[in-house]
Amino acid sequence: MNYCYYSLRSSRRNFTNIVQLLVDECRKERQGFEPICHGLLQVLFVLISREQSMSLISDDANKILKECAVAKRYIDQNYTQNINLDLLSDITHTSKFYLAHTFTECFGSSPISYLAKKRLSAAKELLAGSNFSIAQIAVSTGFSSQSYFS
Repeated sequence: MNYCYYSLRSSRRNFTNIVQLLVDECRKERQGFEPICHGLLQVLFVLISREQSMSLISDDANKILKECAVAKRYIDQNYTQNINLDLLSDITHTSKFYLAHTFTECFGSSPISYLAKKRLSAAKELLAGSNFSIAQIAVSTGFSSQSYFS
């Protein structure tokens, strides 16, 4: 199992206070302690994500479904690999038709379009900031060939 360590020095007092409130609520188990703990945990997650410049997948107005979030995260982390809708549906344990539909609703583009945009974005960065050849950039960003990349 992998663990991450984050330094939260600049907001240590805020984190300590919230954790102390959380522990206190859990120990005393007064009426309504569960929603309070849930809320305090949400506050902690948001503060940690701000402190570490990370983004959280939330379930607010967009109602991002778990399957869509899993597929997006997989694409973001593995865009250089050979990814297709069948693979994403296997990973999310959904049908590819359901995944394509819900992903488009959640993010405004199909999973494969999102993948192409992700690859193009990475390629643009490499084109602007490296001395790699077009062929090297095409392969390193997941495109099957230089001609497809072009």
